[in-house]
Amino acid sequence: MRKRRRSAGKSNKLGYRFTAEMRVALICDMNFWALVCRSNRKQEHAA
Repeated sequence: MRKRRRSAGKSNKLGYRFTAEMRVALICDMNFWALVCRSNRKQEHAA
């Protein structure tokens, strides 16, 4: 029981940290793609 709880706590912390990093990465990617789409649209309108 104790060992299970300890391992669960560790995995929980790792999982939370992983999800937080993934969220930041996803937000950065979304912002990057938004900028790319905007620049592409501007170029299309200009052309």
